[in-house]
Amino acid sequence: QTLALPGLRVESLGAQLEGELQGQRMIDDPRLAGRLRLAPVAAREWLARAGIDLPAMRDPKALGSVSFDGQLSATPKQLALESLTLRLDDSTARGSVGIPDLDAEKMPLRFDLAVDRLDIDRYLAPDAAPGKPTPAATASVAAGAKGQRAAADRQAATEPFKLPVELLRELDLVGALRLARGQVAGMAVTDLNLGINAQAAK
Repeated sequence: QTLALPGLRVESLGAQLEGELQGQRMIDDPRLAGRLRLAPVAAREWLARAGIDLPAMRDPKALGSVSFDGQLSATPKQLALESLTLRLDDSTARGSVGIPDLDAEKMPLRFDLAVDRLDIDRYLAPDAAPGKPTPAATASVAAGAKGQRAAADRQAATEPFKLPVELLRELDLVGALRLARGQVAGMAVTDLNLGINAQAAK
């Protein structure tokens, strides 16, 4: 009831996954464990080849590269990556991610990640850009109404960042994210600790 995959290599649409896995109790209660590595791949191109259409983003080069290295543990019911190093574009995250119930109607995701740097704004839709001038503000600039322009700029600068609540209601997402340095809604942030519980949005 054992399985050894010392030189696992899987290729899909240009993505290359390698690892060394060991299996135990493969007939009665299968369990897999071992190291997995995803070589750097152009994520945006891979998703396009897989037939997945991405929404427009402020930075057209976002999702340019993704790779990871982690310790896998898996059963027919659960999946987890520990000691994980995940690289997305210019960001590096370390920690763990897991799916505690693969049979759930809404697949749950659990994570605990520490990120060195992340510009969240570059992944937002173009019309969600913080500080984007309104038509009224643009007209006032053309008319030379400096007072109105200043008021519009102040309003845009203080526009609150809106969480995608409707999307969160559809997720089972619980975890912790620690960001050493980044940008959110046009603001520079440091030492951000964010707890996420999408279940609470139900």
